[in-house]
Amino acid sequence: MNIGVIILLIVVAAAALMISKKKAGGGPAPTGAAPPPAPVVAQVTAPAPAPAPSPTPATTGLKCGDKGFCVGNVGGRMACYGNAAGCLWQGDCSSDADCTKYTAGSPYYLDTACPPVGVPYGRWGWEACAQPTPVAPNIFSDDLVGRNAAVLCTQGTDPLKNGGVYRVITGNSIAWYPSVPIAQSWDPNWQTTTQVDCTGATAAPTMQQR
Repeated sequence: MNIGVIILLIVVAAAALMISKKKAGGGPAPTGAAPPPAPVVAQVTAPAPAPAPSPTPATTGLKCGDKGFCVGNVGGRMACYGNAAGCLWQGDCSSDADCTKYTAGSPYYLDTACPPVGVPYGRWGWEACAQPTPVAPNIFSDDLVGRNAAVLCTQGTDPLKNGGVYRVITGNSIAWYPSVPIAQSWDPNWQTTTQVDCTGATAAPTMQQR
């Protein structure tokens, strides 16, 4: 083989090699090629806030007590609803349905512990204490009508046995109004009396002109 043939074979082999590289994708990228697409970032939407819970009842079984305000049992103690300073003696309900207006945030006045079922007592919260029926009161207490109220005792139960109008002082103590001017000086509405059983009440000093 002469030198010319050898050179020709080398040239042919080199050309074949270059063609093979181009078919395999080798070589520099063409000028002006488009850049690769940007990565897609997923958009996450925060869930909508849950609606605020509706008010829950202050306690189950609130009842309209026989004194005209809503009562319930809080930890075994009598409670009246609507005022943290005391019961709403002026009247707040006429049926149990009226007491559904009170919720967990409603104010209430907490009183003494419920007595055992069947033990007579003269307090306002017998409904709250789950008594099956009212227990007839046998001990007068200012819880029956509220302090400073004008009361007319049922026949034969007033401590002075005079059938007059009394002012509730505190606890089981009541004081007699001996005259209209004296009663008027203390309570312009003294004639709007509440008749109660005053058994067990004690007579405080007679009321004097204010």
